[in-house]
Amino acid sequence: MADMEDEFLKRGWGREMAENDALHNHIESVGNGWVVDQLWGFEDVKGERRYVRHLVIVKGDKRIERRLVYDWQK
Repeated sequence: MADMEDEFLKRGWGREMAENDALHNHIESVGNGWVVDQLWGFEDVKGERRYVRHLVIVKGDKRIERRLVYDWQK
């Protein structure tokens, strides 16, 4: 994650995440002009370890940032 440039994607994980602790996706629609970057991993949320996804969606000069927190069962 050290080479990741986007601050939103890197922020909030609570500890230094190693390269093999997260999954980074980069999806680009050349024909439609949008790009999505996602970082998936585990994060402490209200004292619980949760599966989380940080998303950055860009189309032209518009940018959307979202953080999704998932419920999961063992």
